[in-house]
Formats: sequence, C-alpha cells, structure tokens
Amino acid sequence: DKSPAKLAGGGDVDDAFVEATLDQVQFPEEYRAAFVNSLSGGWKMRMSVAISIMHEPELLLLDEPTNHLDRKAVEWLKSHLLSLTGVTMAIVSHDYAFIDEVCTDITHYDNGGHAGKPCRFVYYPMTFSEFQKLKPEIAAGLPRIDSGPPKSASQPASEVSGSEDVSELSESMSSVSVSESNASEGSGLSTTLAKVDEMIAAGLILPMNFPDPGKPEGIRTFRKPVMTLKKCSFKYPETDRYILKEVD
Repeated sequence: DKSPAKLAGGGDVDDAFVEATLDQVQFPEEYRAAFVNSLSGGWKMRMSVAISIMHEPELLLLDEPTNHLDRKAVEWLKSHLLSLTGVTMAIVSHDYAFIDEVCTDITHYDNGGHAGKPCRFVYYPMTFSEFQKLKPEIAAGLPRIDSGPPKSASQPASEVSGSEDVSELSESMSSVSVSESNASEGSGLSTTLAKVDEMIAAGLILPMNFPDPGKPEGIRTFRKPVMTLKKCSFKYPETDRYILKEVD
C-alpha cells in the first residue's frame, strides 16, 4: 500500500536523493505517488533497481529478472547492470541471450539426469556462448521459456553443435495437434513420444510425472466445460486502465 517514492526512501533518506535516484532509473513522475501493486512488472523492476542503487550493494541476487518485461525494459535493465562497477551479480534466468550479454561466468546446477541423485554446482569461467560450445550436450537440454534449445548469441539454434536431438524433438512436437485423430497423425505422435523416451533414457531431459486427479465430483464427462467465464474484466487497484475488458 506504499508508493514507489516511499518504498525507495525507506527510513531517514533525504527526499531529494530519492527523487534523484528515481530520475536516474527514468521512473515517471506520474507513477511516483501511485500504489506499487498498481504498477506493471517493468516499473516494479525499475523501482527495485532504484532501491538497490540507494543501498550501494556489493552483491545483487537476481531471480528471473527479465520475467514479464518487454524488450525495451530488458534492454534498459541490461544496460544498467553492465554500467555497475564493484558489484558482484548472481543471476538465475532462462533468457539466455540476456545472460550471455550480462554474465561473465556460468554456474550449472545439475544431477546429470539421474533421478534421485543430488545436484551439484559446476563453475565455468566463461560466457554462455562459450559454455554452449564447450558443453553442447548440456546447453541443448536446458529449458527455455519458448520452445527448442537455447540459441547462441552468435549462431541460430540450427547451427549449435549437439542440439540436433532437441531441435528434432521441438520440430516434431510443433506439428502435433491435440485434435489429431487419423492414423497417420497418430503415428507421428507415437514417433514423437518414442523420441522423448529415448532422450529420457539418455539423460538429456528429466521426466515429469503427475498423478491422475480423477474426475471432479459431480462431473460425469470431460466433454463439457467445468467453468465458463463471460464478460470478465480486470485492472490493478488504484488504476483506471483495464488489462482485460469484457473477455469471454
């Protein structure tokens, strides 16, 4: 229930210093008195950066910092982090282009694809692009927010060594539709599932198993919708702009 200016100021911090810091991160004047929970992810990120600047940190821990940010906000964050001096940053991210441009070292946390085996940190003093070339079998199996293997900053995914298996899997999955019903399409789905089994056996990907929840109480068939929403609208508190408006 606090505004960005109040949050950034904290305790006995000079108001002029707070305003100057918000200016430094290009935080708009009209948003400084707004409630924080009314802000978008990008402006919340800039507010957090402003707070960190005033604390003059020696260590920054960033967990998925580019989530919910548009490309312009990501570029701003990248430029800000690269401008810092005397600051150590630990970044967890699936935006591999971002970490390739920002990070100087890579730490891989993995158990080698063996279920039940403890994970361990392995340190690589190199950029992500260099890590891809050194360990293509690891880089090809890393998860992405979108589909397919991580793309190198200097190469398209199709040219990254060692990524053929995952690329082939991604391409075959993209052609599988939930509405497939004829024999030839069913055969394609079976081939894709067989490929997944092969990759699990090779340790390239880890399996995820979910228990069957069964039918909800009172629901006799899965063909009918459990819930239907009509004319739904949503906006953040203390704002007039709707994110969703009369959506069915």
